[in-house]
Amino acid sequence: MSKNPTLHFIAFLRPFWLLNTAITYALGIAIAQYLGIPLDWNHLLLGSAWLFSLQLGGHGLDLYFTLPDSVKLNRTINNPSLLAGIAALSATALITIPIVRSEILNTSTILIMILLVGGMGVAIVPPPRLVENMYRELTLSVLGVLLVPAFGFLLQTGSLHRFVAMSAFPLMLLHIAAQIIFKFPTFARDSLYEKQTILVRSGWQRGMNIVNILILSAFLLLGLAMLAGLPPSIIWPTFLVFPLALFQIWYLNRIAAGAKPQWTALSWSAVSIYALTSYLLLFGFLTH
Repeated sequence: MSKNPTLHFIAFLRPFWLLNTAITYALGIAIAQYLGIPLDWNHLLLGSAWLFSLQLGGHGLDLYFTLPDSVKLNRTINNPSLLAGIAALSATALITIPIVRSEILNTSTILIMILLVGGMGVAIVPPPRLVENMYRELTLSVLGVLLVPAFGFLLQTGSLHRFVAMSAFPLMLLHIAAQIIFKFPTFARDSLYEKQTILVRSGWQRGMNIVNILILSAFLLLGLAMLAGLPPSIIWPTFLVFPLALFQIWYLNRIAAGAKPQWTALSWSAVSIYALTSYLLLFGFLTH
């Protein structure tokens, strides 16, 4: 844990993860708006406050439970990360009260909320702990990219719609692919310490193939979504990202053939593919 308060605060916030939640939550709301559902600002603000407080609580607990070995023995309840996490989760509990009392609450919304809380707990808090397990990567993608937009949509409509799944599933595949790519630079160390990530369990060469399959499958699902009823005017802009996806596939194949890897550039490429596709989908629903 960094002794620099600013760095520690940034580590607690994890702005990229918060931004991802904001975009996927907005996607669910944008789909509801596209379908002609009047926007309920009260539900929107309650839902966003609930999500962000839950996420910040998870960040705090994750920082606390992943302290370096050199300081684990000195772990106390006065740890700033633990206190910040508890405070954020307390806010989550308080915000839950008006959500429960709202007329929009139903079985589907309750189930999504339980899955979000339970998934966060299983991924972060021991035991069991998924921090060194492939299921953590899958859990984080399901929570952040599939359940969050469903939650936003449910708070506006009270029921789910196929457009949510048709939009979120391709993004989830791109998110998983990005998480695998992030693990390439630490593959040797993760293997040494037997961290059972997707990449370690599959091997780096097969891992590259998995990434390529996930990326191609994501754009295939987007294409099929048009055939299943999503307007082409919303979907086709996402294919502007496809050349970048093809470049990444080509570059991964070059690395597999022996080319020197540039992991930083590859990581930014993975982030760009996911982020641009998410943004273009969101923009499409907001402007149609």
